[in-house]
Amino acid sequence: MHVEAIQPAPVNPNPVSNPRPVSLTPREEQIAQAIAAGRSNRDIAAQLGITEQTVKNHLTNIFGKVGVENRLQLALALVGGTVRRI
Repeated sequence: MHVEAIQPAPVNPNPVSNPRPVSLTPREEQIAQAIAAGRSNRDIAAQLGITEQTVKNHLTNIFGKVGVENRLQLALALVGGTVRRI
């Protein structure tokens, strides 16, 4: 019986050299930066004078634009340079 090895998906060896362009609104930018800094939704809401639900709504939009599923992936994309803001 012959079993083929599973090959990993190709990975961009230097994602910073080819970041994905993303256009965020000024408010989305504020929230994304706060997430990258490790702030909670509650802290972000208090700082910006908005509700936690509004922060969550913005995060849903940001996740879709950036192509991530959660705040950790967002923070890694922003800090790691795989996203270029336009």
